[in-house]
Amino acid sequence: MADEGKLGYMFRLTLEAIIRSTYPYQYTHLYIHMYKHIYIYVCACVYTTYIYIYIYIPTSTFYSEIKEVVIQKWQKDWDKCTKAAITKELFPNVRERLKMKIGLNPNFTAMVTGHGRTRAYRYRFNLIDKAACPCNNEDQTVDQLIHQCTLLHINRQLKANVQRAGNWPATNQELITKHLKSFLTFTKSINFDEL
Repeated sequence: MADEGKLGYMFRLTLEAIIRSTYPYQYTHLYIHMYKHIYIYVCACVYTTYIYIYIYIPTSTFYSEIKEVVIQKWQKDWDKCTKAAITKELFPNVRERLKMKIGLNPNFTAMVTGHGRTRAYRYRFNLIDKAACPCNNEDQTVDQLIHQCTLLHINRQLKANVQRAGNWPATNQELITKHLKSFLTFTKSINFDEL
């Protein structure tokens, strides 16, 4: 068991649970060997008759099935979660987000989480005196920066790029799925120190 690793250990526990719930016998030995392939050997005793089961599973199959189960559970938890509203608007589907290749930077992270750099967030923790954006009297939130802030000239470029491809204002999910390159350019250009 020491060489099978964390996934092998999880697999062993899962397999043991399946065997116990499926068959009304006490198994006497379970051996899992993992290298490039997974060999499972189960020796079980059913009413004094020994049953030997050998199972061969390619490691790639094992990992892809485990990955699928993990993604499904992650999506289920993500759907139930009551927090991270901005991030959920941008990335409602875990599987699709995992397929995206996004070069992260502090501004992008602040914009997709709503944490850290906006005035509304900093005001919430009493780090600044007011939450209003310098361009108007509204609180400086992620949506306000994307759709309304007049100080961000790159905002107008984002708007123009989206208008060429569809309608403005775009939903937050559309900004990521259809206009990711423009959105990344927009987020990189924001100088939060001046706002």
